[in-house]
Amino acid sequence: MLKRLLLCSSCLFLLSACSMAEQQSLPAREEVAETQGDNGLQTVVEGQKAPELNLMDQDGNSVSLADYTGKKVYINFWASWCKPCLKEMPQLEKIYQKYKDNPDYAFLSVTSPSDAKFANAYPVDETQEKILATAKKAGITYPVFFDHKDSAIGSYTIRAFPSHVFINSDGTVSKVFAGELAPELIEAGLEAMK
Repeated sequence: MLKRLLLCSSCLFLLSACSMAEQQSLPAREEVAETQGDNGLQTVVEGQKAPELNLMDQDGNSVSLADYTGKKVYINFWASWCKPCLKEMPQLEKIYQKYKDNPDYAFLSVTSPSDAKFANAYPVDETQEKILATAKKAGITYPVFFDHKDSAIGSYTIRAFPSHVFINSDGTVSKVFAGELAPELIEAGLEAMK
């Protein structure tokens, strides 16, 4: 009985220590709010208006969600170190090829680089060069966009990679998924958007 009690106590201690270490590594809500210029983190809620994005393309041009007003927008949040992200890239490429010429859809692949020019206080990925090399190696042709000033990762409260956000043409969130998705589910999400 004493052994079980000691084992349970040790497990609880380890779990609470890991939880505390994780909490300490995350930015304070106020710090993220300062970098985003809002009143704190927004949660993406199905049926509600999607938060704005401040992104940059690989040439340094600004891109925002408002640029896609009236379109059905699919956003894939990923990181170059993420094995499930890399695993689903070939399937995403096939889906992109199917929808890329449809003027009703926009496909945004978003990551958060560590380069100073993107001003991400809490980047979750490598440099732009390494990210683009990973994309090239995976054979993707869909556009890769880069978070700027923690806008996307923060306002969409991304905590898992990959994450998928489907936004209706009226700017409301259709569906949100964290984790790797089967291609059939991604296509179903695209077709379900209004």
